[in-house]
Amino acid sequence: MIMKRSYFESIGNLPDKIKSLAKNEFFLLVLIMLIAFSLRFGNLGEKTLYGDEILSLNIVKHYQHQPAEMIAYLQEIEIHPPLYYLMLDYWLDLTGLDDYSAKLLSAIFGLAMVFSVYFVSKNLFSSNRIGLTAAFITSILPMQIEYSMQARPYIIYCFIGLWHVFFLWRYFESGKIRNLALYCLSALVGLYLHYSFAFILIASTSYYFFMAASKQLGKKEMTRWLFSMTAIFLGFYWWLKYFLYKYFLQRSILFNMDLRASIDSLKNTNFFGTTMNQLIWTDVINEHGYVEVFAILFTKIFILGVIIYFIMYLDRDSEGRSLYLKKICYFGWLLVVPLIIYFFSPQSIGYTDINERHLILGSVIIAILLAVLADRLGKKTRLLFFILFFASVAIYDSKIVFENMYLRLGCRAENLSAMITGNYRPGDLVVLYYGHQRANLNHFLPEKIETVSFYPVWLLDWQSDYLASRDTLGLIENELQLRIDHGNDQDKEKKIEYLLGKHSPTRIWLITRDVHEQFFPLWLFNHGWKKDDLSKNTCKYVELFEKK
Repeated sequence: MIMKRSYFESIGNLPDKIKSLAKNEFFLLVLIMLIAFSLRFGNLGEKTLYGDEILSLNIVKHYQHQPAEMIAYLQEIEIHPPLYYLMLDYWLDLTGLDDYSAKLLSAIFGLAMVFSVYFVSKNLFSSNRIGLTAAFITSILPMQIEYSMQARPYIIYCFIGLWHVFFLWRYFESGKIRNLALYCLSALVGLYLHYSFAFILIASTSYYFFMAASKQLGKKEMTRWLFSMTAIFLGFYWWLKYFLYKYFLQRSILFNMDLRASIDSLKNTNFFGTTMNQLIWTDVINEHGYVEVFAILFTKIFILGVIIYFIMYLDRDSEGRSLYLKKICYFGWLLVVPLIIYFFSPQSIGYTDINERHLILGSVIIAILLAVLADRLGKKTRLLFFILFFASVAIYDSKIVFENMYLRLGCRAENLSAMITGNYRPGDLVVLYYGHQRANLNHFLPEKIETVSFYPVWLLDWQSDYLASRDTLGLIENELQLRIDHGNDQDKEKKIEYLLGKHSPTRIWLITRDVHEQFFPLWLFNHGWKKDDLSKNTCKYVELFEKK
C-alpha cells in the first residue's frame, strides 16, 4: 500500500515536475539542441549533392594530400578562397572521401551555430530567456537548416561571423585588446572561407568606425580602428591579388565569350521584401501555397504589432534600457548594411537558386532580434508567437529536410548518372552542352563512361583546357559558367564532326538544360541518326540518339 500511494503521489506531482522542467534552462537548451540535431542530421544521408557541392568535393578528391597543388588550382581556376577546401581535405582524410562526410562537416557547424546563438544572445542581453528563444528560432530557420546540410562554406562562415560581431561588442564593453584581436582574427578566417564574409566585415567595421569617430570609446580609439583595419588588410594581402585577378577576369570578354545578358543591374521592385522573406522562409522555388501565404502573413502582422508595442513601452530614460537599445541598434545595423551592399553587388543577380545565402548571417540576426521582441511579451502572447512562427516555417523545413527541394528544379547529376549507367552500352558517348556540367556528372558516373562537352564549340577537346581533369574544370570551362559562347553554325558543325571522328560512338546521350537548343539534334537527324525512346526517361533534358 505504501508503494502504491508513493506511485500515485508521484503521478499527482507530474504537472509540477513539468512546470519545473519548463523553467530549467539546461533542460530547455538540451531540448532545443535535440530539435536542431534531428532537423540537420535526421535525413542528411538522403540529401543529393548539387552543382557547387560536387565541384568542391571533386577538387578536394583530385588534389587529396596535395595542398600546395590544390591552392595553385584555386588561385588560377576557381573563384573561391582556399580555407574551406583545406578544411574539407583534412576532414575527409579523417572521415572518408564520400558525400555524406562532406555534408557532415557543415551539419556539425550548423549544430554549433544554434548553441553559439544561445551563448551570444544570453551574454549580450543578460537574459537566459532571450538566449533560449534565439536558439530555438535559429534551430528551425529553413535557411540555417538548408546550409547545415550542404557541403559548402556558408554555414561555417556564418558561425564565424556571429563570433566576429560578438567579439567586437565585447571589445566595446571591456576595452580589452584580446577581444579586438579575436575580432580581427575572425575577420581573416571568414574572408578566407568565402568572399561574402565581406558583407559582414563592412557592416562591423563601419559601425566600429562611427563609434570611434564619435569618441564614445575614447580619444585614441580611431588609432586602434586604423590598426585593426591594417592588420586585416595585411592578413588577407597574400590572397588579395588572386581575388582581384578573378574579379576583373569575370568582368572581361574572354576567348570570344560574352558575359551572360542576365548579369545586369535590374532589380525587382520588391527586392528587399523578397530578400527578407528568403532569409526567414527559404525556398528554392519562390512559389507558396495558401497555407504558407496566410501563415507568413499572420506572423508578419503579429511581429509588426510586437514592434509597435516594444517602441511604445520602452523606457528610454533608464540607463539599462539605453544600453539595451544600443545593442538592438547594433544588430539592426548588422542586418541593414549588408542588405544594402548586397543590393548593389553581383551576388544579388539571379544566377543561382538561393542568392540570399550570401546574407546567411542575416537570418541569425533576425532570430536574435525576434527573441528580444518576444522577451517583452507576456507568457500567453509569447506562446502564441512561438506557435505562429513555427507554423509559418514548418512547411519550408519539411521541404528542405525530406523533399530535397533542389530536385524540384529538374533532374540533377545523380539522377542523370543513374539513368545513363542503367542503360549504358559499350560505344556510348555522353555529350553535355556546357563544360561546367562535365565534372558534376563524372562524380556519379563510373570511369568507363566517357563524357565530353559541346560548348564552347571552339574548344574541341576538354583535355586541352588548362588544368582540366575528369574531376575538375579547366580555365575555359570554369569561365563559361558566367559567359555565352556565340559559336556560329560552321563552328558547331566542326565540333560535332571532331567528337564523332575521335570517339566513333554507336549511340549518343545528349544532355542540355535548354530544350530550345536544337542544332545538335537536327544535325544528327540529318546525318543518319535516329532518336531512341527511353521507356524510363524521367528527365526532359536527356535525349538518346542511335545510328540508323
